[in-house]
Amino acid sequence: IGEIARYRVVVTIPEGTTQNVSIRDTLPAGLRYLNDNCTKVAFVSNGGADHGMTSSTLLDAVDLPVTGNESWAGHPTYVLPGSAISGGTGGDGALNNFQSGDDPIFSLGTLTNADSDDDQELVVIEFNVLVDNVLGNQSAVPTSLSDTASIWAGSTPAKLKDSNSPALTVAEPS
Repeated sequence: IGEIARYRVVVTIPEGTTQNVSIRDTLPAGLRYLNDNCTKVAFVSNGGADHGMTSSTLLDAVDLPVTGNESWAGHPTYVLPGSAISGGTGGDGALNNFQSGDDPIFSLGTLTNADSDDDQELVVIEFNVLVDNVLGNQSAVPTSLSDTASIWAGSTPAKLKDSNSPALTVAEPS
C-alpha cells in the first residue's frame, strides 16, 4: 500500500495510416494512475525518424521515434504531454483528477507507419500507478489486481484489440 508500480503497454501498429489512435488501460479498483509527468511513449520502428512512425498530434518530438522492432527492450524517453492524457473522474491536487480504478486514456492522434518491411512497429507506453490504501488491498493474504489495455481507432473510435491481463500482486507485511 502506497507503493508505486511501473506499467508498460506495448501495441503493434499496422503499416499505413490509422486514424484517432488511443490506448486505454483498464485499471481495477485499488490502483490509481499517477498523472505525474512520468508517462513516457516511444514509436519503435527501424525506419527512423524520417521513414518510421509519426503522429498528427505529437509533433516535433525528437526523442519520440526510436530505432528497433518487436524485440526492442528499451525504455521510452518522450514525456507524453498532459493534453494527451484523459480519463480521470475528479479530484484536484497531486493526483491530477485520477481516482482509484479510473482508466487512463492516452491519445496519440492519427498514426502513420511508413516503415514497410516484414517486422513489427510498436508504440510503447510506460506509466506509474499507485497501490491505494483501500480495504481490498489490506490483507495478510496477497491480493492479485489485473488490468487490460485496449487500442481504439477510427473516425468514430472503435475498440480494435484487448491485451492479455497481467496481474499485480499486493501483499501487506504481517
